[in-house]
Amino acid sequence: MSFIGGCGAKEQSKDTTVRVTWHQDVAPLVSESCVGCHADGGIAPFSLTSYEAAAPFAGMMADATELGSMPPFLAQDTEECQVNHPWVDDLRLTAEEKLMLRRWAEQGAPEGDPTAAAPLPAPPDLELKDKDETHAITAPVEVSGSKDKFMCFSLPLNNTSMQFLEGVQINPGNESIVHHVLVYADPSGASEALADENGVYECFGGPGFNDAALIAAWAPGALPSEMPEGVALAIDPDTRLVINVHYHPTGAGVETDEGTSV
Repeated sequence: MSFIGGCGAKEQSKDTTVRVTWHQDVAPLVSESCVGCHADGGIAPFSLTSYEAAAPFAGMMADATELGSMPPFLAQDTEECQVNHPWVDDLRLTAEEKLMLRRWAEQGAPEGDPTAAAPLPAPPDLELKDKDETHAITAPVEVSGSKDKFMCFSLPLNNTSMQFLEGVQINPGNESIVHHVLVYADPSGASEALADENGVYECFGGPGFNDAALIAAWAPGALPSEMPEGVALAIDPDTRLVINVHYHPTGAGVETDEGTSV
């Protein structure tokens, strides 16, 4: 079975006037926009880090990008809602990039000349500069079987005065099972009553109480979140931090997250 061509290609005639190859055209785009998830050990179901890995999925890649399901970016511009300014960190491909992937698929996913490969872009900088504090999950989590797991970790910030949050970096402890992470401020300390002696409790759809404030989120490929200059989030004294992690099993046995951190 071959995925090359894909269902979306049926209504398009093959364009042989512009030759598109992996090493000269597609690899730089995939490296910049896809391999944050589609890499060995990543959360995506298959890798796109080499020609051999990517070529069977050429048609699927063209279809998914044309539909807008990949790269995942939920904001949309529609006839009813036109934004006046561009989105920050917009992951969506341009029309030209989508057409390039379609042509590559229609042409049979040619490899091109590896000795004349186009340079790959540098990976995005995932490090938050000048970070002041790091807070990690309070106990390891094992994930296995076929059911997703949603866990919350309640941690004290030990801030005796008002703090102002300018940036957040979330680090998944095991990228193969960490589906996404939400971080909440808990000004009333309600999470402490829900947690066991290790500060851990099961949760779904949020931290499990009403007055939590979402202050950060992470999904595969996400960059650190930084406020504009002169802007910060106020964190009340004696606030607790809740790290809400959605785990997705790989189906390959027991996997462990020992260190998701903020």
